[in-house]
Amino acid sequence: MLPAGAHILVYPFPTSGHIIPLLDLTNRLLTLGLNVTVLITQNNLPLLDSLNANHPSTSLQSLVLPQPKWPAGSPATRLLKFMRVLRELHYPALLDWFKSHPSPPVAILSDFFLGWTQGLAAELGLPRVVFSPSGAFALSVSFAMWTDLPTNDDPDNVDALVSFPRVPNCPVYPWYQISHLYRTLKEGDPDWDLHRSNMMANKTSWGIVFNSFAELERVYIDHMKKEMGHDRVWAVGPVLPPDDDLVESMCRGGSSSVPAHDVLTWLDSRRDESVVYVCFGSRYVLTAKQIHELAAALEKTDVDFVYCVREPDERHASQDCGVLPDGFEDRVAGRGYVIRGWSQQVAILRHKAVGAFLTHCGWNSVLEGVSAGVVMLTWPMDADQYTNAQLLVDQLGVGIRVGEGTRNIPESDELARLLAQSVDGPRRERLKARELSGAALSAVVKGGSSDRDLNDFIKRINELKSGKNLTAEDLRKREERAEVMDERTGSIINASSPYSDSEEESDSDESKIMAAKRYLNRDRNKPAADEEKTAEGGFTKFTGRQARLFELKLKFNEARKANQTAVGAEIRRKEAPASSQEYSRGVSTQKWLEQRKRKIGKLLEANGLDTSRAYMLDTQEAAEAKYKKRAKEPAPFGWEVFNQRTLYGAYKRRAEKIEVDLEEYNRMKEADPEFYRGASSLQYGTAPKISEDKIERMVKELKDQEEKRKSFSRRRRFHDEKDVDSINHRNEHFNSKIERAYGKYTLDIKNNLERGTAL
Repeated sequence: MLPAGAHILVYPFPTSGHIIPLLDLTNRLLTLGLNVTVLITQNNLPLLDSLNANHPSTSLQSLVLPQPKWPAGSPATRLLKFMRVLRELHYPALLDWFKSHPSPPVAILSDFFLGWTQGLAAELGLPRVVFSPSGAFALSVSFAMWTDLPTNDDPDNVDALVSFPRVPNCPVYPWYQISHLYRTLKEGDPDWDLHRSNMMANKTSWGIVFNSFAELERVYIDHMKKEMGHDRVWAVGPVLPPDDDLVESMCRGGSSSVPAHDVLTWLDSRRDESVVYVCFGSRYVLTAKQIHELAAALEKTDVDFVYCVREPDERHASQDCGVLPDGFEDRVAGRGYVIRGWSQQVAILRHKAVGAFLTHCGWNSVLEGVSAGVVMLTWPMDADQYTNAQLLVDQLGVGIRVGEGTRNIPESDELARLLAQSVDGPRRERLKARELSGAALSAVVKGGSSDRDLNDFIKRINELKSGKNLTAEDLRKREERAEVMDERTGSIINASSPYSDSEEESDSDESKIMAAKRYLNRDRNKPAADEEKTAEGGFTKFTGRQARLFELKLKFNEARKANQTAVGAEIRRKEAPASSQEYSRGVSTQKWLEQRKRKIGKLLEANGLDTSRAYMLDTQEAAEAKYKKRAKEPAPFGWEVFNQRTLYGAYKRRAEKIEVDLEEYNRMKEADPEFYRGASSLQYGTAPKISEDKIERMVKELKDQEEKRKSFSRRRRFHDEKDVDSINHRNEHFNSKIERAYGKYTLDIKNNLERGTAL
């Protein structure tokens, strides 16, 4: 029996960079009360050890499915073939598992590489939530790329620029920095179609969860909400072990190739912020030239460093890829620590001795470096890493650009200089990194932006358990799935059946309605015998007469509701509009007409008006009075008050002066019919030539307006017989209003002043 929280299926893509952050998120979901089934392959089952140790089996379960072997070929084709085989292997297994589960999940949370699970969720009537192991910026670019399908007209020019105007800040990339999956495949290829359909399916999902936080990517998170068309976009990151949980940091992702205690002890002997940590992820193997320049730079500089290098396989080793120069470790002994294989990156970056991070800019590494508050030296290699590097360097200001893949490999001297500068005293990037680290910590504490998003996500998932946020189609599919479950397991369907004679019959209206809907949605092509349930297996026997009687009752209820709806619509139709003067007293249009006819019926007949026309005239007069009250009074002298009425009046005066020559217009139209059909006259060089007399008329109007403006003055005009009681005409008008309002109170004072008798 599962606890009270909603049950969801978590499905990570089976590579370490995708599994680890989603399992970190799963840990939080379990802590906050959700029940989770994690789909895991046999190879990655040890990654669940930490979760199993911290959470009871009642709330955390695992669904172990086989993992296909990675096929041969280029990196792009290998990945897509693996995704195709994974779908063919897991789709039917998941379908059967859902239909046979006694308490199936209410939602699927799956990696964005698993876009095909959107179809699975739709077939099951469940919402699917995308987990993005990339940031909102990178996913915005990915969505724009697979939507707009940019092209390179010159395939040989890999430096051709590609822009994405639909993404905020309009990022621009050279062609070689576009995703290799997009560049290497051709449109129409089955693998290309598969991956594009996967990516586009993510846009139709019920929601997206990002391992990011608002202060890091606010503009792109807001953009994703607009792209999705709803607000079910949650930034819940960074999902990392707490700062004070050293054990969890050291165990994250599996055991290290070297004892974590040895690395931390070595770091303890170094000065604060004096060590550079170098790592290019768990997948990427440096080419021979890349590793040669990097090793030479590490030797030339006096900076202490920890270098985590991936062990090359036979194919890479045969090309000298990932192979350190002979004697390298001996030459850097004492100030360099080399780790071969997996390292406890979070624990290392959080150590106070580490001040900089030379990284390939994978999103997990970006978040870990940002949270640790270290300067980032960026050397992106592929995929979303170029986008992440652009975010760190150009937008956040916490990174220093070092290299770019294999096309921009830094020379050892330049790289050595940048390594030394990254830990040498205060830098602008270091100050920015510390600020961003504080923002990352504030986001995940209680009340922070990520904490609020995570709680909102869990709230909405729990609401799915009751069907609150599901569409009618999803509810119907859920009911069908429940009916299949009842037939397979012999569960207590009679407890919610309105036909049951059992003592355990449920009296709730909701259960009766659900059972009735299942009956009405049954397969009517089945023989009548199939409609009768046997008493075996806990089913109550239904007779055909009872079923038909209940169906008639349901139809009666539907007709009653339809009648009530029609009556309400008729009442609303008869109600007076909001602008009616009688509406505030609750008088409907029909009643008003009846009262009006009784009062002035003869008068209306004498004037040839019916009551309906009189009603329309009254409402028109009321509207005109309201508009007249709102309109500004004209200025007493000089230029008119500037408002819409003034502009419209000036427009009408100019329009009346225009001399329309229909023959000339027809000649121009025949000369260029395409222009008059739909072209814009604002496009330079496309409009017909304007005649000289029209130009002269326009010039005359402008000169007349200029003369009027020159001759206009607000100064008071001189009158021999008038008192000097104003400065200008506006002041005179104001004084007259003051006189009307207060003159009767100040008359005696004014007379005394004029006679000279005032005290």
